[in-house]
Amino acid sequence: MPCPKCIEFGWPDPQEPVEGSEFCVFHAPAEQKGRSIDLFNLAVFTRINEWDQSRSCDLSGTIFPGDIKFFPSKTNTLLPMKFSHSKFYGKVDFSHFTFHGVALFDNVLFYKQAIFRNCIYIHCQDQVGTVSFNNSTFYNTADFRQSNFDCHTNMQNITFKADVDFGGASFNAWASFSSSHFFTANFLETTFNNQTYFNIVEFIHEIKFYTIHAHPESIHFYNLSSESIKNIKFRSNEVKYITFSCCTWPEFLHTQHEIECDDKLIDQYIELYCCLKQSAVAAHDQYMVSKWHFCEKSLRLEKIKKERGVYYFISITWLYSMFSGFGERPFRAGIWLTFFIFFPLLIYSIIYLSHTGISDALNYTMASSIINKWIQFIPIIKQIHWPAPTTLIDSLQFVFSSLWQLLIAIQAALFGFALRNKFRR
Repeated sequence: MPCPKCIEFGWPDPQEPVEGSEFCVFHAPAEQKGRSIDLFNLAVFTRINEWDQSRSCDLSGTIFPGDIKFFPSKTNTLLPMKFSHSKFYGKVDFSHFTFHGVALFDNVLFYKQAIFRNCIYIHCQDQVGTVSFNNSTFYNTADFRQSNFDCHTNMQNITFKADVDFGGASFNAWASFSSSHFFTANFLETTFNNQTYFNIVEFIHEIKFYTIHAHPESIHFYNLSSESIKNIKFRSNEVKYITFSCCTWPEFLHTQHEIECDDKLIDQYIELYCCLKQSAVAAHDQYMVSKWHFCEKSLRLEKIKKERGVYYFISITWLYSMFSGFGERPFRAGIWLTFFIFFPLLIYSIIYLSHTGISDALNYTMASSIINKWIQFIPIIKQIHWPAPTTLIDSLQFVFSSLWQLLIAIQAALFGFALRNKFRR
């Protein structure tokens, strides 16, 4: 009776069960294999070396009980391989191997460190190559540094529960990381020579995309949450390579902790926001233009705070933020405009009431006098006969009212500018 797991996974050569188990040596649990880890690994290498080179070597569903380093041949070359549904309970090392054609690692569980450093995944002469890790789980670190993916790469719905490193790797064909979950990841100096997709991906912690090499708009992020986007770390140089679609954006890409710990990051993020704004302008996306403009100006204000300390408010940037939210907050600008218009009316009312007291009947003469003085501060209302100043107080009042009119006019312009930006989005 052949091993039922061989039948389940479609092995072309079902194996006989080992003594004391219903499964073969490859599919039997660790405690039922009846041999040491070294002897088991030797059986794996023997199967690979003796396999017919015209078809994929099938090791799907295999349970690897301990550490294993693959070195089945002097050339470090593996035939098309199938490891789908396997379980690696120990450290697995495929360093410096060349995979020809198909390399299937779908639904695999890696419980310890997985090393695929300096691997090469290439096409066979008679078939399009594919490397696939779909639905696999890495419980420990994964290392894909300096690997070359010349085949189509499917890494969809993968769960990385620890660090994964693709630093210096090259994706020379179509690649997809869609629906995957990353704990932390490094794509430092990674090359993307074809379309690469990160659709509905979750980035739990920092994901570094610094100094990447790619074609313009070849790396696609689709339907990401604001938290995931905030964990993507990239600079202005990478903006031209990346596209975002249907994503929920955070208020800022930077964190307060970052800019407090490293002053250089302020300039880097300012440059990043400027590049993102230029990209949005080119795409005629006015909403994102306004967003990146606000982010850029906010960081410039933070830079002024660091340089001037408590005197940062003596700056045009602070005033621009305070009274209109950098031209992007019409509600704030409207509140200030309303305040500037009615503040003189409030002051005159308080002064008159302090002299006359509060009465039940309306004093029309006093009300007329208050309004007459109030409209002197409103730039859109003109009096036919402006009373000539006769005293120093009258002169100061005339100068103050003129400056107040100018202030209202400037605030009205800021309100109109912010409102116009609001309706352009």
